[in-house]
Amino acid sequence: MREYDWDGFWDFAARSKLFLRLLYGVHFKQYRKLLKGIPLSAPRILELGAGTGVIPQKLLSRFGGSAVLVDNNSKAFSLFQEFRVEGLAVNYIREDVFTLDMCDEFDLVCSDGLLEHFDDADREKLIAIHRRAVKPNGFVVLFVPNDTSTMRFLNRRAPDFGREGVFSLSNLEALCRANGLTVIARVSYFFEVGVLCVRM
Repeated sequence: MREYDWDGFWDFAARSKLFLRLLYGVHFKQYRKLLKGIPLSAPRILELGAGTGVIPQKLLSRFGGSAVLVDNNSKAFSLFQEFRVEGLAVNYIREDVFTLDMCDEFDLVCSDGLLEHFDDADREKLIAIHRRAVKPNGFVVLFVPNDTSTMRFLNRRAPDFGREGVFSLSNLEALCRANGLTVIARVSYFFEVGVLCVRM
C-alpha cells in the first residue's frame, strides 16, 4: 500500500473548513469523556501529527497550560494558522515525529488520526515516542478510525490518499499494552475509537 498523501489530504481538508469545525466539536466531546476526573491543571501537552492543532487548543481553553504541536506538513501548518486561537501558549514545531527528541517532558501526549497511516513496525515506534515524551504517571491519548461498517463505507467513498487502517477498540488497547502503556479509559463512536493511557 502506498504512503499517505498528506498534501492531498490537507488540500481536501482546506476545502471543507466548516465540516472540520463541526467534526472537531463532536470529536472534542470524546476527549472530555476520556479525561473526565483526570487531574489536569495547567498541563504541558504534546500533540504528535498535530495537523490543524484544534483539539490541543480546546484542551488549553479548558485546562490552561501550554502545548507543543509537531507536524512537518506545510499545508497542515497553514490550516493551523487559520484555526489558531490568540492568547493560548502554543508552539508549533515543523518536524518529522520520528526524529523528535523529547523525554519525560509532558503531562499529556496525544495523537489523533496518526497511527493508522503506518505499518506495524512504525506504529510501535510511534507508541514508543509517545511513551518517551510523557512524564512518569503522565497520560497518553490515542484516537484512530473505528473499524465499523460505517467507516469502511465512508472510506470507500472518500478520496484515496493512501495507507489508512481501521481499528477495533480491543486492537488499540492491545497495541498500547504491548508497548508499555496502561489503558485506564476508553471511548468508541461511529468515527473513531480512543484510549486514555498512563505511563507507569
